[in-house]
Amino acid sequence: MKRLHASVMVAGAALLLGGCPSGDDLRLPPSPLQKMVEVKPDPQKTDVLNGDLVIHTFCSGVSIPLPASSSCDSLSGSVTVTEGNGSPAPATGATIVSDNTQVLTATIEQSAAFTLRAATAGLASVTATYQGQSASIRTRVLPHYAGHYTGEEEVMSCTATGDFEILFGCSSSTFPKVGDRLAHDVEISQTLDQGVCTLDLGGGSSLTTPGTIAVDGGLFCPGPASTTLPNGLQFEASAYSARHADKEHLDGSYTTTITAPGLSGSIRFESRLDRLERDVPPAATDSRAADPARRGPEHHPR
Repeated sequence: MKRLHASVMVAGAALLLGGCPSGDDLRLPPSPLQKMVEVKPDPQKTDVLNGDLVIHTFCSGVSIPLPASSSCDSLSGSVTVTEGNGSPAPATGATIVSDNTQVLTATIEQSAAFTLRAATAGLASVTATYQGQSASIRTRVLPHYAGHYTGEEEVMSCTATGDFEILFGCSSSTFPKVGDRLAHDVEISQTLDQGVCTLDLGGGSSLTTPGTIAVDGGLFCPGPASTTLPNGLQFEASAYSARHADKEHLDGSYTTTITAPGLSGSIRFESRLDRLERDVPPAATDSRAADPARRGPEHHPR
């Protein structure tokens, strides 16, 4: 289990008495003036990414919860001080500060117990100070995307080339038109800043593309990923990007390109994801069903 803490050590001068041993026999006794300040997060919360302590957000009350070893929305811990050869003790009266309060806020009790609270995605360093000595840890607030989302996408643009332009164009009834709203179904899995987007295309077809979560919190599954639909068309998705509008909803965009055997060119659509809604835990299902404003959109065939 990983454990993350930061410390600063200040050593006083050492005094040697009783002769001058040489070689491997030379040992400096611990200085009674030595002082070490440490910022100690809860040792049961162990998520670390590129050396940064991770606190997740958009993670409470969701259908796919975080592991018990992950911190959701906040993290507690203590500031300790070790003097000389003694044991760590609470650094009573220590102060603590975040260098980026838009991302993370930090508070501390007189007892030296602290709480870090996530505000939005990003990086922040937290510094504790006690009797002139300081210790710091760096944190990353990381959105929790894992879950199943449904809703609608809106077609924003269309480009047809080759045979697709000649036979269909962007105004035929064969394919969606600009302004059409279509059902959208995506499953997102996540391990720290690595995600996987799986689009359900209906009719038993789906496609999967891996992605990453940027420091600013945006999820990007670049693709391209493609599959053959039951009607023989080749469906490709690329540039799939999403971001939490709030804990339960995603906004975003992606690109669809359709080709067909024996036809030149393609038809390409740019679509906007319109507040896709994340599934809620079973206990919350009844309250959502009773509130029409919280129901997902009706299904539209692709």
